[in-house]
Amino acid sequence: MTMLLIGLDGATFDFIKPMIEKGKLPTFKRLIDGGVHGTLKSTYPPVTVPAWPAMFSGKGPDKLGAFDFRCMDSNYRIKLHDRSTICCTYVWEIMNESGKKAAVLNVPGTWPMKPVDKYIVSGMLTPPGRGFALPKVLQDRIEKEIPGYSTALMENGDKISSSYRTFEARASMLEWFLPKLGNSIDSIFMVFRVPDVLSHSRDAGPKELEECYKRIDERLSTILEKVEANVLIVSDHGYGFSEGRKMLFINKWLEENGYIFFEKKPNVSKSAMRARSMLTGRLGKAAKPLVRRLKNRVPETSLPFDPSCIDMRRTKAFSYNTTTSPYCGIWINRKGVYKDGCVDGDYEHVRDEIISKLKAENLVVTAWKRDDIFHVHNDRMPDIIVEGRGLISTGFSAVMESTYKSCHLINGIFIAHGPDIAVGKEIANARITDI
Repeated sequence: MTMLLIGLDGATFDFIKPMIEKGKLPTFKRLIDGGVHGTLKSTYPPVTVPAWPAMFSGKGPDKLGAFDFRCMDSNYRIKLHDRSTICCTYVWEIMNESGKKAAVLNVPGTWPMKPVDKYIVSGMLTPPGRGFALPKVLQDRIEKEIPGYSTALMENGDKISSSYRTFEARASMLEWFLPKLGNSIDSIFMVFRVPDVLSHSRDAGPKELEECYKRIDERLSTILEKVEANVLIVSDHGYGFSEGRKMLFINKWLEENGYIFFEKKPNVSKSAMRARSMLTGRLGKAAKPLVRRLKNRVPETSLPFDPSCIDMRRTKAFSYNTTTSPYCGIWINRKGVYKDGCVDGDYEHVRDEIISKLKAENLVVTAWKRDDIFHVHNDRMPDIIVEGRGLISTGFSAVMESTYKSCHLINGIFIAHGPDIAVGKEIANARITDI
């Protein structure tokens, strides 16, 4: 039996189930009532990368070598992860080895693309202006039949209307492949990012998110009418509004407690803040031309941590990972790992001391040693993982707080429905690597 997997980035039962109870999501209700479902525990942290790669490889962040979007080398240089730095074999690559064929559509973490049998369209983190589909004739067809099709990180400026246009375009692309399912291909893997994109938009609130789920429900109904397959609906993490919650500025905390020192006063530049404001839709129509030039060039993941501000010869610990969840990592500036590392024999003492102090903070739920969560202790993994009561920022200025209104949460969704799927069961304790 063939399989259609539809990923909904950031989807949560916290919205879906109340809407089902109000009779607003008939397709989701039919899938749940006629199949199995349950929450899907994401990665630490619950972020698009490493979460989608973890789902499609069965490997956690430690084995992937990706704690989040970014990684730092021994010279404190930060770069974005892509397929070349994520250490795994994806499930469709294993399928190909067994003679099975797949269509892989808009999955984050697939660029640069490895050729697959049969089709691949790369997703989030695809550089602008680069090839995004294999075979090449597929990209030609997409560009011809869906003008303006984008793999952009912020999805056309993160506006509500443009996000829906992107969603509809990608749904149309998926529908091209449905007749091939069971004929020339065995499985389809498709990810829609619209719930996550809207949840981070300054223009969207609970009403807009409800409208988003209604549109997804309607389109799912159309899609499911065209297939006879086992259907999986999954998300990489959950989501909740963070407004009203105090933000923990983790590097500011490290400075106040004597673990990080600066060579110059850290600052979020006006140009960077202006770019972020435009990318999150806060400057209005006048900014649209500049938005078009800046989108993809100033990705969210490049802000706000700047290692050049820090005196690394004196600094014992720092944090640089993406700030979209209540989780963050802290890296100890160890000798032999970093160029100017200053922590050596006192490593365990420094780590234990930081954890102890963090656990006493009101804004912190808990802190772990990486050994408590990760099995592979490579240098890409932080030495300490922190869970906050609200969003955690690696920025140094409260001006950053105004650019966030939502928070990734650990529990995503899992729904399965089809000829080979049990009926009316709820799955407990499922993890994203179980998929």
